[in-house]
Amino acid sequence: MALSRMLALTLTAGLLASCASMERSFPGRPTPCSPGICEIKVKVISCQQNNLEVTPKHVGISAAQNIRWTIEPDDYVFANDGIVINGSGFTNNPGSIAQGRRFQVHDNHQDKTPAIKYSVHVLRAGGAECTRYDPYISNQ
Repeated sequence: MALSRMLALTLTAGLLASCASMERSFPGRPTPCSPGICEIKVKVISCQQNNLEVTPKHVGISAAQNIRWTIEPDDYVFANDGIVINGSGFTNNPGSIAQGRRFQVHDNHQDKTPAIKYSVHVLRAGGAECTRYDPYISNQ
């Protein structure tokens, strides 16, 4: 009896721990984007240490619109597949622009998934790749 109670407690503790870890990985509340063109900043802190900062990390879109990412510092550019969104209704419009310093996508606002993951693919100006970074979009 004591063994089965201990096993039940251990399983419960494991389930609670896995739920807590899932909650921390969810992106939280999206930052609303203003109408027109939604601007997102991508700052490369260290390509070697796979350290990118995307602001906002989780953006909320309230209607169909363009989303434009701008990268800094100047010695980094977006790859041809610089932004890949894991949802439907997103098209490159036109994709990479300004010699790779910006990337623009049109969101037709059809995918209502609460947090749509996307990846940011960055290259050092000489061609060396940085590891992809995965923030979120929410069509509200």
